[in-house]
Amino acid sequence: MVVRVLTFWAWGVVMACGGHGLYSILRMWNRLNNTELELGRQIGAIDYIFIEFHVHQAWNLIIINSLVLVTATIMAVRSGREILALHRKMRHEKGHLSKQGER
Repeated sequence: MVVRVLTFWAWGVVMACGGHGLYSILRMWNRLNNTELELGRQIGAIDYIFIEFHVHQAWNLIIINSLVLVTATIMAVRSGREILALHRKMRHEKGHLSKQGER
């Protein structure tokens, strides 16, 4: 269960900070600090045009990915609880059967 939660969280972080999201966050940081990062030259002209996002779109990415992370965490916890309940049930039945065999 823990591995599943961590996998979903890692995936969400990569989605939130990968490519477009990271660039948008850096541009927002640029605007807040009034500094110029020459990301266009580093990324390349085609990518620069393709991932030209506005500040509100960066926030949309963050919000959407946060919702994905929350949903994935809830699903992982629920399935983990089901697995633990099944494991307990199997252990209980195994103990019950071994006690019957002793009689």
